[in-house]
Amino acid sequence: MAYQEFGMQLMVKVRDDLSGMSQVEMEPKITGRNVTMTLSPLPASRRKRRFAPPKETVDSQNGSKS
Repeated sequence: MAYQEFGMQLMVKVRDDLSGMSQVEMEPKITGRNVTMTLSPLPASRRKRRFAPPKETVDSQNGSKS
């Protein structure tokens, strides 16, 4: 299958982004055409939200925000 490394990179990014809110039960694994990973939520007392608010972008052609 082409581009398997992109799928694994995406799973690693998801795992890292959610590390403060979940734990990995099963590491990313390629099975045929599928990439699977199992995450479970951390207890509420151990969760840490680290998400930044979405950045607003300015459209360069008409100057409006999107």
